[in-house]
Amino acid sequence: LNNPHLRKCCEDSAGQLLQDNMDNVALIDLLYRRSLSRGPTTKEAEKAAQFLTSQTASYEKSGVADAREQATADFIQLMLCLNEFCYIY
Repeated sequence: LNNPHLRKCCEDSAGQLLQDNMDNVALIDLLYRRSLSRGPTTKEAEKAAQFLTSQTASYEKSGVADAREQATADFIQLMLCLNEFCYIY
């Protein structure tokens, strides 16, 4: 799941999703519904929001121009690595 092709797909998906200018709450809900066919629990939504915030800050600190897009791509890739995703698909 660390294949460069998969990473490129995650980056492309992140770029497309962020064009809709949705906030992290809506983004997390959408990604859960698309990948796991359900919304996130309250705890999952909180952890996902923390992940996106910290990843974005980390990328910004490193000087990455598209920090939010890279953080979103990381989250998409994370969702694809979940056992629940593998079990469903």
